[in-house]
Amino acid sequence: MSDLRMLYHGSDVTVYKPEFGAGYPYNDYGLGFYLTASVDMAGEWAVAKARGNGFINKYMIDFSGLAVLNLDTVNIVNVLALLIKNRNVRVGRRHGTRHQIFVERFNLDVGAYDVLEGWRADDAFFQYIRDFLQGSLSVECLMNVVKFGELGRQVVLVSALAFERIKFVGYDAAIAAKYLDTAVYRDQAAAKRYEDLEQDERERGTVIGDLLGDDWRSHYERFSKR
Repeated sequence: MSDLRMLYHGSDVTVYKPEFGAGYPYNDYGLGFYLTASVDMAGEWAVAKARGNGFINKYMIDFSGLAVLNLDTVNIVNVLALLIKNRNVRVGRRHGTRHQIFVERFNLDVGAYDVLEGWRADDAFFQYIRDFLQGSLSVECLMNVVKFGELGRQVVLVSALAFERIKFVGYDAAIAAKYLDTAVYRDQAAAKRYEDLEQDERERGTVIGDLLGDDWRSHYERFSKR
């Protein structure tokens, strides 16, 4: 029995046939083809990439038999490690060492899956990650602030089998005059709500030092010598 879903990809070009193994490897969840169930979100992605008018590519995908990982069901700590690893988040030498240790310990292996689903990480999200790595944002607070600005969800095809299931069915124009303002507003709203949080509220809960534990110093010395 088929499990058909309509999904959208915002771009500066029309993508008739997504190609497995092609594209930019340093995206949120690694190399893959990124889609969304929201036409409006695809429109925002399109105009942001095109820096003007773009395209909302439309696809039908048969999900029957595909191994799908919903990252909402995974500990957010492991999702963070996946994002940090793929996007190569930079926080300076001191915290960069902490970054390496964190990724080594909590990295999420997604090699067994055909499709990944999860939150989109925008500029605001990466400010949250930097603050987390610097010890000024707790895991519990992070779980709440990821919803600021309604960052949107994405569906990522990551296996050859998943790419065999996708069928291009057309496209719509993404008009900058319609989508650019909403994209900017979304990011600004997220940033404003985050700025309004008191520092003690941001740090309330489990911070990165708690996760790395008592052997932090030995890890720090080991990575510092590299």
